[in-house]
Amino acid sequence: MNALEDLLERLQRKGKHLVLSAPHTHPLLVMEKAGFLDKLGRQNVCPHVDAALDRARELLCLPPAVRHGPLERERNHPQQARDEVAVALERANNVLKRQTASAQATSKEIAHPMPEESATRMKR
Repeated sequence: MNALEDLLERLQRKGKHLVLSAPHTHPLLVMEKAGFLDKLGRQNVCPHVDAALDRARELLCLPPAVRHGPLERERNHPQQARDEVAVALERANNVLKRQTASAQATSKEIAHPMPEESATRMKR
């Protein structure tokens, strides 16, 4: 995480940008938890290479690339892709919250075990 933050700072000092293409779920969660996505700008996290290239062209004030092919319509909707990434992040956050709550409950059980007398009564 430190390496990414250092890279972002160096690029920003030079007036350059960082655009991520299709980060895997776990690294994306780590970046989210560390607040890196807010520093980077969520619009700079793209779901695939073509979207990342489109974002780079946008940052450089270049006209959109001309594409031909069966996925043309989907590629022309980067906001939809960003929304899909946002939904995936929210799902991941919900999973993390549930895991954290479960871990806290487990640690409370370990920290406060049932007295031996109560445990014996429950077995009967």
